[in-house]
Amino acid sequence: MRHLTRNLLTLAALLGAACAEQGPPDPVAPAPPEEPAPISPAQARQERLARNIALTLNQPQVRQAFLSAMDASPHPERKVHFQWLLAANAGWLRGIIARESRVSEGTLDRDAAEASALEVYFPVPEHRARWRGEGDLLVATAILDSDAPVAFDRQGRRLVLDPNRPPSTPVLALVPAEQRFSGPFPTIEIEGDGSGGNSTGPGPSVGLYMTYAAFTQTFESWLKGAPEFETHVLAPGGASSALVTKQCAGEHAGGPYVYDQNDKTWNGMVLLYSQTQLDQFKVLYPNQGLRIVVVEDDDTACVIKTNGTRLTDMLKRVDELYRQWTGGVDNQTPWGKYFSKATSVFNVVTGIGNFLTTNDDIVGTAIEDVVAGISWPGSNWIVKGENNVTNGGIRLEMR
Repeated sequence: MRHLTRNLLTLAALLGAACAEQGPPDPVAPAPPEEPAPISPAQARQERLARNIALTLNQPQVRQAFLSAMDASPHPERKVHFQWLLAANAGWLRGIIARESRVSEGTLDRDAAEASALEVYFPVPEHRARWRGEGDLLVATAILDSDAPVAFDRQGRRLVLDPNRPPSTPVLALVPAEQRFSGPFPTIEIEGDGSGGNSTGPGPSVGLYMTYAAFTQTFESWLKGAPEFETHVLAPGGASSALVTKQCAGEHAGGPYVYDQNDKTWNGMVLLYSQTQLDQFKVLYPNQGLRIVVVEDDDTACVIKTNGTRLTDMLKRVDELYRQWTGGVDNQTPWGKYFSKATSVFNVVTGIGNFLTTNDDIVGTAIEDVVAGISWPGSNWIVKGENNVTNGGIRLEMR
């Protein structure tokens, strides 16, 4: 036993000596700092342009030029087409931006040419009303509504802003244009599809009207300003039965199809589809209903630009849930005309939104309340979004 005890003590001494030679265990190494998330070429391009503008706003005459251009703009929210402004007056502003930001005019022109159409304006009404050319100013940019705005101060320092709340400092936005520009302060030109829509003259007085719309949110970030809600009538565009926009109603639609919803709730009267269009639809597609889809436009007016898969998945999902009673058709009774549920079995959705630089937000597709099994105050059609979420309601009437 004495030998065993002596051997154990010797082993313990040897182990203790080995531990002493090795020293205490190393502490856990700190995690390396996270690399910033990579950004797309389009975002990098917009950030370069925003920083170039911010550096130039140290010059009082440049701030005054931006102020004058926005004051003169007839567009909602005083929006100005950035590429036009850059080239106006023989490129006066372009030359100053190149000099102050220390880039060549060729580099500046290349970034502007490769970018989508951009607009500059103050998206926050309080900033727009308050700013009169002072130096306290940020220039911010983003591509998608879900992006946190990236801003630059007049020293060129990069800041990431709260996507849910604007700062107190006035913010000049440089973002993809939400309307089609054809000049410095252009009127909007909408390409019709030959179905009788997108009229710019006096329109028909008989047809399907929307008189009320209410949604749970604006589907627009503060950097993009007021929302641009549009209502699209979708119907087959040809022999393939694939759905396309046959008529758009919105701020830039033209004629009797114009309405401007700048908040979650709207009251008024706007034509969605004329009686002539409804009659033509019933001749071509008897016993079928047309679809009504609401989007919040982030790009070209009256053109749906969103991820085609998302829109397809949404429409397929509601078709499955409501057994394809997801369309509507006008009906004539002894007591008057009304618009009610109808089946829609057309293919969804090809040819719209597959090539995009920005995303329109899908508010939802309209389903009659008796089909949806729920009601919405002031509405008779329920707007169902992705994952069958109820995003609001609209009121449809035949007049």
